Amino acid sequence: GPERPFLGPQEAHVWRVRLDLDPDRVGELKTHLSQDELGRAARFRFDDYGSHFIVARGCLRIILGRYMKSDPTEIEFSYSAQGKPHVLSNNGCDATHFNLSHSGDIALVALRKVGGIGVDVEYTKRGVRDMKIAERFFSEAEVRALKEVADDMKKEAFLNCWTRKEAYIKAIGEGLSCPLDQFE
Repeated sequence: GPERPFLGPQEAHVWRVRLDLDPDRVGELKTHLSQDELGRAARFRFDDYGSHFIVARGCLRIILGRYMKSDPTEIEFSYSAQGKPHVLSNNGCDATHFNLSHSGDIALVALRKVGGIGVDVEYTKRGVRDMKIAERFFSEAEVRALKEVADDMKKEAFLNCWTRKEAYIKAIGEGLSCPLDQFE
């Protein structure tokens, strides 16, 4: 992407990040992380998950640094009670409303100037018991609609609904404390 991106007041930018990078690039990105992030990366039980976390957070810092015109290592985050991160000091830049999601070997970083933003990505190859999850977490109308979808489209319909719901709760900063069956 551009070194100095411009984000208009009514725009949202979404960056796609590949997470399956070679170890040298992962090592470079690791140098951008805070001590807290390094500790979180070290807690992953599988090396791939830890390196994916490093790449996602390192690239998030680089992207934010481009918008904020600052060094990625100088960006500090604080977290809401629900765990939503935000930039602690934005150096006067108002393009720091962001959200990050990663799954499989891809991550998405979404940014806006004004208001909350949420993004979600899901690995579509994994096995999911769609209807069991839908019946537990979706609204009654969403479950009815999902039951009407042709069998060969159910998984796609389920994931479309799930990712939208997750992106929404991330945008409002509630996380999973917001009951997913209470909105459509």
